Amino acid sequence: MRTRKPSNHAELAYSALREMAKTFAFKPGERLNEVELAERLKMSRSPIREALNRLSTEGLLTWRPNHGFFCRQLRATEISSLCEVRIDLELGAIKPAIKCADKRTLRAIKASWQDVVARANALTTEALVGYDEEFHLALARASKNEERVRLLESINVRLNFVRRINLEREDRRRETFREHHAFIDAVIAGNVATAEGHMRRHLLLSAKEALDALPLSLVRIFAD
Repeated sequence: MRTRKPSNHAELAYSALREMAKTFAFKPGERLNEVELAERLKMSRSPIREALNRLSTEGLLTWRPNHGFFCRQLRATEISSLCEVRIDLELGAIKPAIKCADKRTLRAIKASWQDVVARANALTTEALVGYDEEFHLALARASKNEERVRLLESINVRLNFVRRINLEREDRRRETFREHHAFIDAVIAGNVATAEGHMRRHLLLSAKEALDALPLSLVRIFAD
């Protein structure tokens, strides 16, 4: 049986609705009206429904039988669980990345991050979060495990909002710059234990601050 490829309209609907769900353009727990979304995106209901189903399987929306689709809640338990899985995945990437990746690839990751730091004052918080995510994904790619990359991408989307609140703070930005440099230098040097230590501290602090940012995140969402 051949799998039907998603239509172009379904992809467009998915991209638009994914961005809305990621940034909480919908309020936590809000029921989504397919007719209104179709009118808003100037599409029929079919690609909207296809996109909503896809986002539900990715954890960005929830589906309740006989009730429809709802925006996900922003709960401490979910943030904590996502951060825990992220730590497991990223720590697991370090040893294979050091073993599998050539030094040119690792130095390119460092150079790319140095460029971000040099331009940091001109970057929006949203852009900086994107570069921060890409730094971590680059290491996951260097570990030669595409499933790890895919899982981290999914987690990043669901943590995006609270991480943006975090990186609005100047002190957190500076600490992130320092932590990334220390970490990638240890990876390039081939020092697994040191790299793991830097990454563990970095991710545990990020997890704590993501939970600390949760009340402000909810205030931002409902104020908008």
